[in-house]
Amino acid sequence: MTPDLEGRFDRIEDDCLFGWAWSPANPEWVLQVEAWVDGELRVTALADRWRGDLETAKKRDGLCGFKIPLSGLAGDLILRAHSLEGSIDLPNGRLHLAAPPLNQALPIPIQSKATVVGSLDSLGPLVISGWVQNLGTPSARPTLEMLADGEVVARFTANGWRRDLEELRQGDGRWGFNAPFPASLRDGVVHRLELRLADNGPSVLPGSLDLCFQPIEYASPEQPVVPKVEERRRRAFRGRPELSIVVNFYNMRREAERTLQSLARTYQQGIEDLAYEVICIDNGSTHPLDAEWVASFGPEFRLVRPARLHSSPCNAINAAAAQARGRHLAIIIDGAHILTPGVLAEAMIHLRGTPASVVALRHWFIGGDQRWLSSAGYSRNMEDLLFDRIDWPTDGYQLFRIGSPIGESPNVWFDGLSESNCLFLPAELWRRIDGFDEAFDEPGGGFANLDLLRRAAETSKGGVTCLIGEATFHQYHGGTTTNVSDIEKDERVNVYERDYRELRGRSFEGLAPHEFRLAGAMRSEHAATTRQRPLFPAPLGVTDHVRPAVRRRLFDPGAERYLQAAYVEFGLHRTTRWLGAPVELAPTDLIALLEIMREVRPGYIVTTSVDPNLMAFVDSACQLLGLEGSGIIQVGVGGPLDKLPGRARVVTEDPWARNTLRKVEREIEAAEEVLVLFEPPAAPGAPVEALAAYASLVTYGSYIVYLGTARGQPWLGYSTQWPMKAIRNLTERSGRYAIDHTFDQHFVTTCPSGYIRRIGGLIEAVNYDPALDVLDAL
Repeated sequence: MTPDLEGRFDRIEDDCLFGWAWSPANPEWVLQVEAWVDGELRVTALADRWRGDLETAKKRDGLCGFKIPLSGLAGDLILRAHSLEGSIDLPNGRLHLAAPPLNQALPIPIQSKATVVGSLDSLGPLVISGWVQNLGTPSARPTLEMLADGEVVARFTANGWRRDLEELRQGDGRWGFNAPFPASLRDGVVHRLELRLADNGPSVLPGSLDLCFQPIEYASPEQPVVPKVEERRRRAFRGRPELSIVVNFYNMRREAERTLQSLARTYQQGIEDLAYEVICIDNGSTHPLDAEWVASFGPEFRLVRPARLHSSPCNAINAAAAQARGRHLAIIIDGAHILTPGVLAEAMIHLRGTPASVVALRHWFIGGDQRWLSSAGYSRNMEDLLFDRIDWPTDGYQLFRIGSPIGESPNVWFDGLSESNCLFLPAELWRRIDGFDEAFDEPGGGFANLDLLRRAAETSKGGVTCLIGEATFHQYHGGTTTNVSDIEKDERVNVYERDYRELRGRSFEGLAPHEFRLAGAMRSEHAATTRQRPLFPAPLGVTDHVRPAVRRRLFDPGAERYLQAAYVEFGLHRTTRWLGAPVELAPTDLIALLEIMREVRPGYIVTTSVDPNLMAFVDSACQLLGLEGSGIIQVGVGGPLDKLPGRARVVTEDPWARNTLRKVEREIEAAEEVLVLFEPPAAPGAPVEALAAYASLVTYGSYIVYLGTARGQPWLGYSTQWPMKAIRNLTERSGRYAIDHTFDQHFVTTCPSGYIRRIGGLIEAVNYDPALDVLDAL
């Protein structure tokens, strides 16, 4: 009896084999995955790693992935999933790892007699990717051929832009390739693969690779039930289009060309069975669009001109939509928006599955913050260079390389939704809500597009679906709010908000995340890595000014904590040196301590740290600042006393005993200013009482610095240390202490929220005014 097991080998990445396996009948079981090489069991691993796609597919809550290192594996490999009831060979899990072993071969250097150089980064089962540069003529784009068993099975040109190549190779970076791996090779047979320059050119690899891939079946979530392709074809081409796209243009001939191209069959993917029409509106352009030019993009395209011209596009779009014949509409109020290649196909999947639903897209900006860039000298010509950089429209998903999401949110796919510049909805729903409200008569329509999304969402019987991995990209042009200064934009938006309140009787509110569904797929890794992309993604030389940014909009508290946690997890704080000796603080923390000592000029520095190198730094700071009379009191013993500076005294008793604290109080009672460097006890938990006790030593206006807070909660979620709990207790209980973020604002710090200033007993922290400390100003 065949056991009830499922699984698959997915890919080779980072010198490891990845896949998944589980038992649908016994989901509580954790399966063992075995790697057999030449008939011998070599490696075992548990299929208990979490993967989001498997959780979505409802396979053991996602906890059934496996990872097997490739080190030492060479020969005929079989991956086998094993349970208490038996085992199965994993689909796609038979392959031959030729010598040299694949873990040593990927990435494989590409070179050929000093004419080309590059790297083969991945090879099957879905894509073949890497880069290659012609050393003699860097502007030339080499064409490569992949051979299987001596026959050419794929041919592609290395002309894709990669920012890493541009930065490292000092050129334009257009040497990348990312081609589909031939499906014919996923047949369960071992094939000998070679890579060479096109037209019988020399090989560019050190040798050949013997690989075997099985046909791929994907673990994926349930999709809406839609009619079969043949039925859709018969239904779609009976004369009435399934979809009517209405797009509005005004004085944007340059932008219209790319937008129309992004709506054409030659660009949109997976729409062979879709009958659609594109109704293009020229809303009174100074240089009108030509009807024949519009029709040249395909038989689906036609141009209309409104009978009456208004500064608001609402009337023109309503009139054009009245001519639409499709069962569904897609409304694009601003014709400067380019679509990614899967928009139409992905939207129709959900419209066919739930015909009464509304499908929305998020929008991005080409280049970045177009408002600021326009004030700094950004131009359409510069934007054209960006399109040329990614060789658009060869791969429309490359737009994510040169764009930034509106608002530059780090959580772009999961934020709320205020507007969609390509909104799909049933024609019946459009008629029921009377399309755009023509009372929005401002130039550009004001909040008309935002209002349309809100009304469609409130009226739709099928809810709203927001696509992920697909988007519209706004090109630079003379728009009403995107290409003006911040001041002018804010003035216009204030007018739009006022008009909306007058029309609707309430302030506008976009859709919260719980008011819509998410659907789609990430077809570009660059769509998911907005935090890793700089604010302006390609060097064009726009200006020597630096754009002022809003901290919390671009770098939220979660991102700060992630950066600070990564800093200490990588051990980078241990690389900080003072006079050649390691000090386990970030360099910014040393500067902060130096500045605090300059400002406070303490008579005593009390510390519970027993690090002699930190004492050496404090002593050097005292010498640098002319604090010759200042003393250091180290409470506790942990290192050689002979290495401590002469100004240091050591209290050898238990740092956390009350008698020890009273002894320290007697030592420092004559000092006008006392600074405390607090290193917590080694015991787990929150040192509430210990922190409060040493904080009581601090004089008004001085500081207690909690050292190494980044090594505890919440920065390290697994830590047994809870510094923030102790800090909150100290600052909120009495009102005598306040966190001074002046000294941890540089992101990289080992003491986040650890700079705590004593502000007195009568003044609450929330009402504290630092100017009151400057007596000369009174």
